[in-house]
Amino acid sequence: MIEHQYIDQRIERERLANLADALDRSVGDQADGDAALVVRTFAETSYPTTAQVFYACKVLDPTGSELEGAAGTLDDTGAVIYAFNAGSAKPPEGTELLAVHTGDRWVIQFNG
Repeated sequence: MIEHQYIDQRIERERLANLADALDRSVGDQADGDAALVVRTFAETSYPTTAQVFYACKVLDPTGSELEGAAGTLDDTGAVIYAFNAGSAKPPEGTELLAVHTGDRWVIQFNG
């Protein structure tokens, strides 16, 4: 009975390890830069006055029915990220943009 219990535990540990390995492989296969967020720029302390600097951005959550033509809204999640504007112009405060994660930074692009 005790030996059977140890065999069952070993099998469960192997299954868990295999699942963890599969998860690691699936995450590792994703290309850098494929994560994106909808954000809204805001003045956390002092709003930037030039284009190619970091902006404080509120993370937004798109909600609504996922049906073609259905209305949707962008709800503030309360989370804040700092995104580098790779564009040529300064976005007005409150501008809604897509932020893309590249390497270890968030990037937005506003060209006016």
